[in-house]
Amino acid sequence: MTTAYALLILLPAILGGVILVDLCWQARGWQAGGMKIFMGAGLGIGSAACLAFFWLLGFGKIGWSFLALENGIVVLMSGLWLRAWRARGGRLPGIPGQRINGWRAGTTLVFTLVFTLVFTLVVAAALAIFTIFTFLNPNGDFDAWTMWNLRARFLFRLGSGWMAAFSPQVDWMFHADYPLLLPLTNLVTWTLLGQETPRAPILLAGLFLFCCAGLLTAALSRRSGSSALLAGVLLLTSPRFLDLAAFQVADVPLSFFLLAAVVMGVEAWADPGSRHGALALAGLALGLAAWTKNEGSLILLAGLLAGGVLLLWRSNWHSYRRQDAAALAVGLGLPLAALLVFKIFIAPPGDLVGEQTLAGIGQKLADPARYLTIAAVFRRYLLAPGEYLLPITPLLALYALAAGWRVLTKGEQLGLRWAALALGVTLVGYAAVYLLTPHPLEWHLRYSADRLFMQVYPAALYVLFASLKPPECFWIRQSNSKS
Repeated sequence: MTTAYALLILLPAILGGVILVDLCWQARGWQAGGMKIFMGAGLGIGSAACLAFFWLLGFGKIGWSFLALENGIVVLMSGLWLRAWRARGGRLPGIPGQRINGWRAGTTLVFTLVFTLVFTLVVAAALAIFTIFTFLNPNGDFDAWTMWNLRARFLFRLGSGWMAAFSPQVDWMFHADYPLLLPLTNLVTWTLLGQETPRAPILLAGLFLFCCAGLLTAALSRRSGSSALLAGVLLLTSPRFLDLAAFQVADVPLSFFLLAAVVMGVEAWADPGSRHGALALAGLALGLAAWTKNEGSLILLAGLLAGGVLLLWRSNWHSYRRQDAAALAVGLGLPLAALLVFKIFIAPPGDLVGEQTLAGIGQKLADPARYLTIAAVFRRYLLAPGEYLLPITPLLALYALAAGWRVLTKGEQLGLRWAALALGVTLVGYAAVYLLTPHPLEWHLRYSADRLFMQVYPAALYVLFASLKPPECFWIRQSNSKS
């Protein structure tokens, strides 16, 4: 029952997020509906953590009055949603399915049914694996019980003296400078439950795992059902991705927010009619990525830089109107405000910047061995992310050659180029951090590089499969050539 009560405590945040996504992005179709549910759940939980931070600053502790605030916001947003629903004529949004005649429709149906069966089995297996891993490690792995869950315990036990959890005397290994999305969410759940229980962080980890897979599948299903299911299967069969989820660390939630930002960014480029709402949601997702983990700030900068580079390359700054910038800023506002207040006034200096000197930075920049070491590790994880039995990247390259590239609209091309560039800049930024790290380079790479690639993996799968034809097209093309 504890898990059910914890879910009830998170329910207002989840409902509020779903309503927010539907208000901002009024795309039609059952696929868009699935996207709104999965995306809204994660964005709602993240936004509630921002509100909890400001509540702590103002009132010193979390109580039932905070839950009343959340429910009040949900009621207010429900009223806005009902008004928008009436403005649409009292009809739920819908879109007719595409009609494909003849044997091609039969081929598409067979592929979709086969992948649906496989996907269902994979989801069941992933749930079983996640359950077994969490049963064996209910408190997560080292990073969970020395950082994320430990910070939540500090906040829970210190009460109104919660700022002592961020004392500069805390050893750097405990990363008191890390953002607070996960610890604050667990704090709210524990406080309202009246007890510390590992079931709260386990539930949170499971929600982000399956919301990430659900968002990836639903977003791609707007283009191809079989491609969406194949991408979902690949994500949920990654041993490392399942490990990280069960270990209750922040990498899977961060990958969710990056995926949400990429999906909404692509939709903003592809559909001018929903541009402002999609940009607001993309900004919210980028801001929540920064509120999840320090790497999220780099992801935020990479997304903004990639957008600027693409517009500059196209000499198209005038198309990025003030309303677009305002929509992005509105989405960024709440999480970015929380992050800046935390970093400037509360958090101690981070280990990556607090121990640096200009002389040391110059030495590292001039050391070719560091570049070669980083390049070798990145090459290994680029070829084989996720700890599959076989290197996944060469297999995906062969699949891309067999399937071929989709015919994209101009907006889709721009959106996917932005997404690919943003992911590339993110990886370059990660490499730069390793280049300048004050810690032993081999140690730092060994214990974090694979997790960084898992952070971008779901978004990379989305970009790849959104660019390719569905798998049945290869079969149809071969059948046409034989006839």
